[in-house]
Amino acid sequence: ITMWSLGNESGGYKCQDYCYDYLKEVNSEIPVHYEGVIRSERWAYDVVSHMYAHYDLMRGIMENRKGLKDVLHGKAGDKYKGKPFFQCEYAHAMGVGPGGLDDYVQLFYASDQFMGGCIWEWADHSVYDENFKYRWTYGGDHGEKIHDGNFCVDGLFFPDRTPSSGALNMKAVYRPLRATYIKASEFELFNTNAFRDSSYLDITYSVLNNGVEVSHGVIDDVVPPWSRINVELNLGKAERGKEIYVKFTYKDKDTGFLVAEEGISVKDVIPESKLDNLADISKENRELVATFDGGKVVFDSKTGEMISYCYNGVEYINSNPHDGYKGFTPKIYRGELDNERFTKIFWMLNGLISAKATKTSVRLINKPSEKKVVVKFGINTRLLFRLCNAKIEYTIDKNGKIKVDAQLKKINPFVNSLPKFGLSVELNPELNNIKYYGLGNTENLSDFNAHALLGIHNTTVEEMPYNYIKPQDSGNRSEVRWVEFANNDGNGVKISTVDKPFNFNANNYSYNTLRKAKHIEDLAKRGTNFVAVDGFVRGTGSNSCGPSPTPEHVVKVKYGEPLSYSFTIEPIKE
Repeated sequence: ITMWSLGNESGGYKCQDYCYDYLKEVNSEIPVHYEGVIRSERWAYDVVSHMYAHYDLMRGIMENRKGLKDVLHGKAGDKYKGKPFFQCEYAHAMGVGPGGLDDYVQLFYASDQFMGGCIWEWADHSVYDENFKYRWTYGGDHGEKIHDGNFCVDGLFFPDRTPSSGALNMKAVYRPLRATYIKASEFELFNTNAFRDSSYLDITYSVLNNGVEVSHGVIDDVVPPWSRINVELNLGKAERGKEIYVKFTYKDKDTGFLVAEEGISVKDVIPESKLDNLADISKENRELVATFDGGKVVFDSKTGEMISYCYNGVEYINSNPHDGYKGFTPKIYRGELDNERFTKIFWMLNGLISAKATKTSVRLINKPSEKKVVVKFGINTRLLFRLCNAKIEYTIDKNGKIKVDAQLKKINPFVNSLPKFGLSVELNPELNNIKYYGLGNTENLSDFNAHALLGIHNTTVEEMPYNYIKPQDSGNRSEVRWVEFANNDGNGVKISTVDKPFNFNANNYSYNTLRKAKHIEDLAKRGTNFVAVDGFVRGTGSNSCGPSPTPEHVVKVKYGEPLSYSFTIEPIKE
């Protein structure tokens, strides 16, 4: 026994005072904590115990500040002095997430006063019912009138004890060694174990150039407990003109068990994606057509839709889209995450949930120096209130490569942040095989990615999403440099960044199907390949009970500062 607890989410302290005195008679050396007393004049017993303390409050405790942020998130000051600080819950593992774990853990390591904390919780409590239409059930499924919905489905592991991506993230964040890049080929290793050196681990590394391994090695140095050492690595054949990424692997020497992995970008280099000679774009009846060697791109001149993109007889666009729009179309909303259960109330009031892009103009520019199709959209609510304006520009070269420039402008004073901004398209469902260079090979977001390493990964459209008991926008991949969608013969399209990494997602059902689904079984395949190529995606945080994503992981929209990003699409040519 390392610490006694006098309860959880309770009120008062008189009974706890009695228990505290009794425990001290039994053993005066074991500390006692009780979270509920922090909301009383008693404040704390041996440990200051808190739930979901914000990052700013923890920094305030470290610096003994009493600034505005600390007032907003709970004052920091003298009452925090002299006792350990324990987060009996600091992150809520409901649905996709929890996000922000690494920020918390680095704060835990930053002060001896911080004891660390606990994640709520270990496993989902959904009920298995083999005779019901849903395999896993939650509140309300059996007609009960008083219930809390899927709030019992908030664990790191699914009910059958399969790990969620949240469990994988926790494993990575709690790694016993942490590497930091110093300079040139020098790295620092920090042993987070307080009492054990690193000799029980096999430490190896590999060096990747643009996602391809070019060298690897072994680190024999032993890091003492709670200490840091610097090591020199052999970066081998790493080319300075390419992106250099170093992956560290930590395995248990006795069992060979993979304890943890992590990766560090030594040099970020965005691969160039240039257009060659531009293709002419002609107007033929109601269509805008660009012909290139082996294929053509066709737009509907009235709607601005890309209705066909064909190369060597293979059509890339789904000719029978389930969502009603072939491609590409601006999107600012996603299937809500469990961690957006409170934020979505404001989104609902602003009309974001029903937001839909409506074409306002289509323009063809076909000059010798400039050839492009420009489509403008108004993004409106169901009641036709304008939220934002969007624009997509398409430029096509004679090899069939298309440069897509997307932009979003704020025009509504009440819309200050968005779930995302990106473009969606329904591809031919035969383009089911995915290969990409980005973080993976499982779902990740900007504040939820310690478990995802940069590299070239392979998956399929069916394998992209996680089967959460209550469906939500799962499966996102971030920091993507390029992604390929191909059929079984290897024919397909490659989407590449132009200026900065993007996010992508893919599944066999539409956004509308996802939003309406209450259980996994509701996500019937719709005979499509629904793909999102997003320039901006909100993090997840853990605001189903804990904190929202920090500002750097929120998609903000401001007057005079449009959101913009670019990418290219081209046929895969073997």
